[in-house]
Amino acid sequence: VPYRYFQPFGFGPRACVGKYIAKVMMKVILVTLLRRFHVQTLQGRCVEKMQKKNDLSLHPDETSNRLEMIFIPRNSDKCLER
Repeated sequence: VPYRYFQPFGFGPRACVGKYIAKVMMKVILVTLLRRFHVQTLQGRCVEKMQKKNDLSLHPDETSNRLEMIFIPRNSDKCLER
């Protein structure tokens, strides 16, 4: 089974109760990262140019090269103070 089909919280009435808390925490972490850093792709690549595969859902092709990114601090002076 490909890793993208793995459902760590389960399905149905016996799904993990922490599922919603974990989803909120993931969003909080993502917002925090995006507020503190600019995200830039390497080698001039972008999501639109990546090869896609349509199985159960549309997703990037796992056999092609990955999208490499770097995080650049939005305010490097402010980051050094912490």
